[in-house]
Amino acid sequence: MQHKTFVYIIDIESSNRKKYIDTINKTYPNVIKNTFPSVKEAVDLVKIDVIAAPDYIFISQNAFLKSTQAQLRGLRTLKKCRKIKIILFGTSISREITAKAKEYDGRILNFASNENLLIKEISDKVKRLYN
Repeated sequence: MQHKTFVYIIDIESSNRKKYIDTINKTYPNVIKNTFPSVKEAVDLVKIDVIAAPDYIFISQNAFLKSTQAQLRGLRTLKKCRKIKIILFGTSISREITAKAKEYDGRILNFASNENLLIKEISDKVKRLYN
């Protein structure tokens, strides 16, 4: 049985979450997607979910709070979560957040604009981040 890619997308704005899902569906309809308005909700689900952890967690810069860093560090302590690829994305991610991403093995993905997301371009960038 072939492994299906499982993705969490976190953004405080529901319209953005819908836009990201629609964008992914156009190019990768078989990707299993789940969206959340906060990192806490996503992390809580991963902690109790006995079946699988996501392959990727995409966190919008709008959803990154002071508590996010501690939640993600805690997530990394779980054996099933050590291989999750955590990507913070947005148009202007601060240097402070970029520096702190190293503490939970997160990566940064900057966009020029959230309006014209090109999923192929994002996919290529994510691959480069993890090579």
